[in-house]
Amino acid sequence: MEKLIFILLLGQIICFILSFLGLVLKKDKIIQIFSAIAFGFAIFLPVFLSFYTQKAIFQSEFGTKIWFCFFVLLFAWIVFFKLKQSFILSIGNIICLLFVVSVLLQTTTIHHELPPALQSPWFLPHVCCYMIAYALLGINAVYSVFALIKHKNTFAFQEKINNIGLSFLCCAMFMGALWAKTIWANFWAWDIKEVFALLSVIIYSFLAINFYHKKKYLHFLNIFAFCCLLFTWFGVKYLTNIGQSLHIYG
Repeated sequence: MEKLIFILLLGQIICFILSFLGLVLKKDKIIQIFSAIAFGFAIFLPVFLSFYTQKAIFQSEFGTKIWFCFFVLLFAWIVFFKLKQSFILSIGNIICLLFVVSVLLQTTTIHHELPPALQSPWFLPHVCCYMIAYALLGINAVYSVFALIKHKNTFAFQEKINNIGLSFLCCAMFMGALWAKTIWANFWAWDIKEVFALLSVIIYSFLAINFYHKKKYLHFLNIFAFCCLLFTWFGVKYLTNIGQSLHIYG
């Protein structure tokens, strides 16, 4: 069964690459066709894995990456229908390509049991909100890269996505605090991951204020903010020399 999952992920990667080829060739139809097929994979994979494992697949980094790709492509299509610009789909595909490749390279198994701290009703909504926020803000960041390359000095589009993503980010932190109270008896422990999550919220709040007159600087800050967000997600495990994180399990 895991070979089938590998084949599905490989098929998704091929669609991502062909979609990117459409971007290079400036063929919108190619981008849209292969983006649609890739989105079909993104819908099928988490549903299939949930039935296969008999549980929701937020159990590990493997599962969260699969769901992250679904949300990224979902929001990429929503933005595409709003702006009618095919390169938005390519942005989603580029982000997902990196994550799907990392899924294939990681050693975490699909049948990963939840540690006791994660067996909580807060787990699913907390992680879902973070995945939605990461997906929106990831699209936002890559859009800023394209804007800088094409010398677009507007930030109105990114500001709208940023505000929605920031809302989900704050909701996820709030639910995380309530969850922490139930298992650690404190709403906030100044844990490494909590600190970097707070830092990300502060930076995105500055973006929401839209305080720079030169929009180019907002694009740079937007990219930096998402890098902080990624570090919050993945990088905390490398900071154990500063202090052991409560968010590292197993």
